[in-house]
Amino acid sequence: NYINSSRLFDNIHIVWLVFEKIDFPAKNLKKDQFILCRKISFRLFKGIFPINYCDDTYKCLFLYIKCINPKALFTLEGDAPYQIQLSNVCKELGIKSFCFQWGLLHKYKSQTAFSNMSFTSFLSWGSFFSEQLKPLNPDQKFLDFGHLCLSSSRSKGDKILILDQGAEIPTIPKSHIEKYYNLITLLSSKYIGKLIFRQHPQCPLEPNIINGFKSSNIEISDSAKCVSVDLNRAKIAISIMSSSLLDAFVHGVIPVSFKYDHFEAYPLPLNELEIGFESNDIYELFKFVSELMSSNTKYVKYKHNV
Repeated sequence: NYINSSRLFDNIHIVWLVFEKIDFPAKNLKKDQFILCRKISFRLFKGIFPINYCDDTYKCLFLYIKCINPKALFTLEGDAPYQIQLSNVCKELGIKSFCFQWGLLHKYKSQTAFSNMSFTSFLSWGSFFSEQLKPLNPDQKFLDFGHLCLSSSRSKGDKILILDQGAEIPTIPKSHIEKYYNLITLLSSKYIGKLIFRQHPQCPLEPNIINGFKSSNIEISDSAKCVSVDLNRAKIAISIMSSSLLDAFVHGVIPVSFKYDHFEAYPLPLNELEIGFESNDIYELFKFVSELMSSNTKYVKYKHNV
């Protein structure tokens, strides 16, 4: 969705190399595009030594990229082991490789997942992000490219958009996610018909949770569509420290982050710059959202800052 909506490759033939289920992305491809799917397991099972895992994956990727023989390879994010392998395969085959930034850069994760990259160029959202990564990547070239949706229209919507990440996030306890859902219930009782709930495309919720939201007059959006569709209807976006809140920011939507105490603060200083709000207390978040929804003066101030 992001690639197609950016129109960067409108006049270039694209081959999509997909490593997961193909039914979801297949719905979003243009008529003349197609998928080459190769089943490669990226899970490390007990008893398998990581070097064998990497070696076997590298061989698969090498043979596949060699068969496709692209002029260039583009990938998103860049923190997964297979993406580093892709860049190494391209270097070995003499193919240019590029990586689009896809998400915010948390300080400690960057020190491991985003260090010593070797793409032909890393296409960042801007110098703010490039400067964070340069000390960790002395041999990596950076291009301050911009966000793929930067040309999107600014939202004039009046909805509260919930950007969900799934009911089971490995690094966040269930109790914190339950508090998050309690916040959604609080908001839905006060702002009837104003909430849109967007599921994570890869982490759909159980039907009983979705049905509970529907019974509270919460609209369930179509997560197969680009997130821009929902953001263009929103006034405020809420999530648990998700990178999608920066997508909200790009669309002129006020980002609200429900912080988990064991994580570092959101990489953009939302509270300090008054461009959004972050708190670990659902009642503080509820108060902030209520003030934005009821006070046009405060909303205009934050909207201007964004």
